[in-house]
Amino acid sequence: MKAQRLILAVPAFGLLLCAVSAMAKEDNEIEVLEDIIVTANKIKEGIQKVPQSITVIDENDIEEEGLGSAIEVLNQIPNTLGTPGYGSGINFRGLNPSIFSNNNPVVMYVDGVPIVDRWEYNLSLIN
Repeated sequence: MKAQRLILAVPAFGLLLCAVSAMAKEDNEIEVLEDIIVTANKIKEGIQKVPQSITVIDENDIEEEGLGSAIEVLNQIPNTLGTPGYGSGINFRGLNPSIFSNNNPVVMYVDGVPIVDRWEYNLSLIN
């Protein structure tokens, strides 16, 4: 009986040694991963493909709602507040300007021109 156990134990021990040496070989191999390419959003990207929240107000919307100023148009955008007068500007709920550059984290385009500085939002020029 002991001889039979010994006969079974020797090949099993040999298989274990082979498995350990195979694992050691795998650890020494260097695995090269694929390159990850990150791209930014472009202006000419379809609105359905952009993962951000975008509000478009066209001429028909302005006429139907009877909006007479840029302030009224901006106040139609959810979580946005346009303030008139000296130092006019736009506030976006939950998005504060950078304390270092005074730039808004949201870029607004007027006729294709980006307005990034919070003091460039001269609402009288938009009318």
